[in-house]
Amino acid sequence: MPGDGYASFLEYLTQQHLSLAGYDPGDFLYGHNGPCPQIARDHPFGQVPEILDIPEQETIEWDKHVRSYYRSEGFMLELGEARIWRRRRWAESGGHGYAEVPDAMFLELMTEGLYSKFLCHTLDAQDRARFAAILQEDPGADYWKSDYSCMAAIRKTRDAENYVAPTVVLMKQTASRKFEVVAIDLRYWDGNDYEYIDAPLKPANTDAWRLAKYFVLQGAIHRINLIDHGKVHFPCDVVNAITKTALPTRHLVHQLLMPHFFLTLPVNNAVLEGEKSLISRNGTYPYSPFAAEKREVRRLLSLGWYGWRYYWSGDNASYPPYSFTVGPPDLPSVYGDYMKTCYAPIYEFVREIVELLPDKATAADWIEIQSWAAQISGWLPGFPEWSEFNFDDAGREKSLDTLAKVLATIIHNAAVVHSCDHASLHWMIQNRPVPFILRVPPPHNATDKAVISDTLKQSFDGLFDFISKTFLDSETPMKPWTTGHETILCHPEDLESTCWADLLFYRAHNTTLLIDCEYEFKDDKAKAAVVRFREALAFVSDAQKELVKDYHLPWINPADGGDVSDKFKKRHCIGAGIQY
Repeated sequence: MPGDGYASFLEYLTQQHLSLAGYDPGDFLYGHNGPCPQIARDHPFGQVPEILDIPEQETIEWDKHVRSYYRSEGFMLELGEARIWRRRRWAESGGHGYAEVPDAMFLELMTEGLYSKFLCHTLDAQDRARFAAILQEDPGADYWKSDYSCMAAIRKTRDAENYVAPTVVLMKQTASRKFEVVAIDLRYWDGNDYEYIDAPLKPANTDAWRLAKYFVLQGAIHRINLIDHGKVHFPCDVVNAITKTALPTRHLVHQLLMPHFFLTLPVNNAVLEGEKSLISRNGTYPYSPFAAEKREVRRLLSLGWYGWRYYWSGDNASYPPYSFTVGPPDLPSVYGDYMKTCYAPIYEFVREIVELLPDKATAADWIEIQSWAAQISGWLPGFPEWSEFNFDDAGREKSLDTLAKVLATIIHNAAVVHSCDHASLHWMIQNRPVPFILRVPPPHNATDKAVISDTLKQSFDGLFDFISKTFLDSETPMKPWTTGHETILCHPEDLESTCWADLLFYRAHNTTLLIDCEYEFKDDKAKAAVVRFREALAFVSDAQKELVKDYHLPWINPADGGDVSDKFKKRHCIGAGIQY
């Protein structure tokens, strides 16, 4: 059996006395020049390996499909509409920048949609200590948390009138898939470090509670962008590069994965290394919405790879080190349900394809898969070792299932998870308060009032009547929620940056779709499997169309959305991979 008594894949291979045909550089996609993983520049141990040498052919494709999109006349005109969007959102907020966040909306954001990714069933020692008195009120309850302690990695905000606060939301599961917000713990910057609020806040109609919810949402939008969505983008670049470099183009696994890797390497490289990126090391641009800039904001990236202990001692179950895990994310939410539903037809399709691999365990195809796995697992924690792919009679069934789950997970992550994240981000920015920037200090205790700072107040001096007359009906008064009628949560320019970021980076612009992407299979049985896969996806799409509509998720089949135009496909459907 592979792995028994062998120190490495190479040792195992050399002991088999296999007669494998020689390879020619032309058997591989890029000959001798395939892309390879490299240690990251910023944090050699704390950041995912990068692919820094992007094949020229892929850069050309990126220019054709992505760069050209940003330079198109229609897109540039849409960017100009950000000013109109800013005015509308300012008016809807009553002149505060971000609209009110009722407790019911806050709970929905935490538990049903994109932010349900952050639900954690483990309270760590620090959580139990901070929430001790509250936990004793109902010791038998089933407690969860939604943790944004990651914001403590930001030590310097963009300017003095820009505040962040690490937060933890304590929730109680009251029934299957039903939650109740119990409390919010919060820390504030005292000039040297983050200090805890006197005691966790409970739901109440106070300024402190209202402000705390905004700081939770600020933590959530930073976490999804820089930590959890980063796990969708970057780790599988290792799989992408090694598949193109180590597997010959005739291999079924190569042919299966290639459509789902289209554009991904140059897109991810542009995010991590591009000078015009939202997380550029050297520049800050008007479309950058984050509370910190340059290398400071990039500090959050390490929490998605190395995990909590990159910066702090102790444990935090919400920030484990990265590990490749097969299957769809296990989330107790509508968002999670949809991703699981989309996984099933992908797995069935992939299983059909891998069943077409040779019966003979010593065939070159199997040795190549073992080699492929050996190289990937050395870079990607949790990826199955080469020894788990044992294709003799005794181990074949288990190994086929492992391979099918691994490949289905790669495809599902690139297509479904990526598209769902972006669709939800875009919808929230357009329809819910998304406070990247907060210009009011967080509360230090339960009785703190949210009063605008002197500097920000001066910048708005004399504008209150103008705002009311320009953006609101003349008979509609300003609706601040503080006694002094003074609180403004952000600048109008902060809203405009958020809109630009949405149009540039969050709103989908697919090049190819999951349901109709093209595979270069030569095998007739594989081609027939593609037809069945598309039929299965169409069936799932039809069954899920009401849920997709109600929860603003991406469509599998454009026809179910009632629009088969190119614009609809680009913006509202599940893409074949990470293409933007």
